[in-house]
Amino acid sequence: MKGRKLCNAFHLLGRCPYMAKFGNCDHGHSATLNNDQLVALRAVARMKRCKKGRACKNTECLCFEDVVVESLSLWGSVVVPGE
Repeated sequence: MKGRKLCNAFHLLGRCPYMAKFGNCDHGHSATLNNDQLVALRAVARMKRCKKGRACKNTECLCFEDVVVESLSLWGSVVVPGE
């Protein structure tokens, strides 16, 4: 999944902030992903640490942080490191 350059936000949240703001995104939007691929994409997205860490209040943050994102139905069970 990591080598496919897919847009995490588009596939995991259903919308892309870059398309909305700039009308352009360098990552793929056209692929249709099955559930296993979405799980893999979530894992890839969470390899990147959130710049705000525990201070992040964004309930749609896709990065690794010490906050469980429960508002996203796509997340399913999330194991939070340190718990």
